[in-house]
Amino acid sequence: MNIFNIPEVVVRIFPFLSTEDRAHNRLINSTFDAIYQTEEKNDLIDKWHKYCQELAHDYDSPVLSNEQLTNLINQFGFTNMQFHLKVWLTNCASGRYHFSNLISIAPVDDWEFIAETPISEHSTFPLILNSEFGENQWQENLIMVHKGHFTSVLTLLDKRNGLFFIFTGTSMFPSLKCIGHIKDWIESIPIHVIKPISLFGNELYPDEEMIGNMTKYVKIMQEGDKKDLVEFLKANANFYPYLSIELRRDPEILGAVKKMFETDPDCYFQNIPAFFPSEIRKDKDAYFDLFNINSSHIFLHHSLRKDKDFTIRLMKQYPYSVDPNRVQTEFVNDPEVAKHWVYTIDLKESAFKIKTKEDILRFLQVTLDVESVEPELLNNLTLMVEVINQHFHRNYKTNEYLEDRDVILEEISNRNVIFLSIASPELRNNREFMLECIEINEKSALFIGDSLKNDVKILANPTALTYVSGLQLTMNQILEILRNMENDDIDYAMNYNAVKNFIPAEYLKDDEFMLHLLEISAFTNVLMSSKLRKDKTFWSMAFESNQDLLKYGVVPIDILREKYPSDLSNIDPRLLTYKMRDDKTVIENSGGEIFNYASERVRSDKDLLLECMERYSSVVYLYAPKHLRKDTQIKQALSCPSLLSIPDKLPSRFAKQ
Repeated sequence: MNIFNIPEVVVRIFPFLSTEDRAHNRLINSTFDAIYQTEEKNDLIDKWHKYCQELAHDYDSPVLSNEQLTNLINQFGFTNMQFHLKVWLTNCASGRYHFSNLISIAPVDDWEFIAETPISEHSTFPLILNSEFGENQWQENLIMVHKGHFTSVLTLLDKRNGLFFIFTGTSMFPSLKCIGHIKDWIESIPIHVIKPISLFGNELYPDEEMIGNMTKYVKIMQEGDKKDLVEFLKANANFYPYLSIELRRDPEILGAVKKMFETDPDCYFQNIPAFFPSEIRKDKDAYFDLFNINSSHIFLHHSLRKDKDFTIRLMKQYPYSVDPNRVQTEFVNDPEVAKHWVYTIDLKESAFKIKTKEDILRFLQVTLDVESVEPELLNNLTLMVEVINQHFHRNYKTNEYLEDRDVILEEISNRNVIFLSIASPELRNNREFMLECIEINEKSALFIGDSLKNDVKILANPTALTYVSGLQLTMNQILEILRNMENDDIDYAMNYNAVKNFIPAEYLKDDEFMLHLLEISAFTNVLMSSKLRKDKTFWSMAFESNQDLLKYGVVPIDILREKYPSDLSNIDPRLLTYKMRDDKTVIENSGGEIFNYASERVRSDKDLLLECMERYSSVVYLYAPKHLRKDTQIKQALSCPSLLSIPDKLPSRFAKQ
């Protein structure tokens, strides 16, 4: 994503903003020709036109050192830098950028209110967002303005005030970060500063291939013709987003990009369709003529996602890759669409519920996940007997339970867990029988009887714990269940799907309960409230009871640095702030890998480099400044002679890893 891709004017939130806020929060998007304007003059439009006339490069670029950045700021007299550019230049190490600090926005007609999309029911969302938005408010007030290639990266907009949030991570390690208003990002930067920085970065770890291709691109745009550009794009399709909107519409240029997809449907550049002009992305035939990539459904225009016939056509073309989260919810429960699913849909995770007998029968034909069936249906004996008789061609009496243990166990072995829905209450409350069923198929836990719903032995199975419904456990019962699990099982059980099922939200606000959870597993830190996460007294007590908190890097780094300034050897180096990476004492008392993340000033310290090479590994040599890698004493200290042949300029695989 180009650092100069400033989003389009947010027309949907203007009614909620004051005149002053509207003036400050207008947004522009490089993929649209028209700029929406209101009564106030928008000076960003003039800046945008200047940006469009110049050259830009993406985030995978060598970074400036802190000293180089300071010199630029002093030289050109700008103290407030564009948010994107400042992150791109500084919040990196060895060319790695922190993507969670960056933002990309989809075209406005691809936006969705959270309440309108299946992702609104993901169990992670309420736990993370309620602390920021209050109970039962976040769904109505948030707009999803971008969904990344991986569904765990989302950009959210609060329509009340124009604030943006980045949601990243997994169900185990989610993260919600407020990244402010657009007015916090766009600052005046002299264009003659942007151009050389965008092209070449600094000289520390130059990527010669990148520089060479960028140089060719510049020359073609300045001196070449369209034929030269087409030939260049056939081998360098990643330059397509840099083109003007007119060139991106050109049939010959689109044909050059298409060549890349035809040779490699899973190619690295499969995000390029996101940069196709809007009218192309709305064209049904373009998806099969131009895109021809396995992840094409990610770039569906919002209007096409509402087209059922097109959805079916797309599923036929790419049956193994269409993500249910990108399909309208009503289509997933549509019989015409349902029969085209190939992979089992994780309906529970995707918030799709089966609410009728017809739904059950329809999904039994394709990809039923029994946990997605509403409990009142599963507990309706007459209905479930009718379903089983009709689908499995049985002849059970509709008002009688199934008592035959062997028949049920055999059906469960054949993945037909649904037979437990008609098992007798005596069998479903029999601990030995239900443990045997769970051992065969963990989803059998959906059907345990009420008398077993506090049974520690059954609930100590982490997967089964996810499926048991209607749990009402005390704090002590929860802690006892977790203590009866193996360590790996505890970590699995502490994902948000399970937690939502068996730990009430109010428990997570209890200091003493959270301390006990952290004693059991460091990973339970992801369940903490934002208030508790900032409590230094709480963390001090937690660390005393579980030293693994240091190992897993879950203690907030500022609290850790204050309490344990000389013991950072096990910290994940990616958690270090720039200030800490620029602190020699931190590097001296840390593991060798952290040297690779240190600032250029610290990595330029010859004595420190020698010490790290002696104490840890000669791998740190790879991240030493060029002048030190040439130093005779440094080369003599190498424990790995083969490193002597490393060239002055590191190859891109080291610079970008």
